[in-house]
Amino acid sequence: MNEENVFKIIANEQKKIDELNYIKERLKKTDEKDIRLKIETKHWYGFTEPILCKEKHKLNISKDTIEVIIDEIIRKTEEKMNNLIGNW
Repeated sequence: MNEENVFKIIANEQKKIDELNYIKERLKKTDEKDIRLKIETKHWYGFTEPILCKEKHKLNISKDTIEVIIDEIIRKTEEKMNNLIGNW
């Protein structure tokens, strides 16, 4: 792996961490115990006349669970970055 690729990967991973930390800060400011996540996906359907349809999913998850998930993602992302730096 060349130097440029390592820098790009590390920059992308750091961007993920920054976004996750932003979400964590927003979670800390809310008084609600349950958080609603809304996920929208787009899919093409049909063969003769393709139609782009959206699917919407709403998930109610406790604030504590979301914080644990975010912390674990951050930990694994930092671990990946450290491994890249250590192996480079």
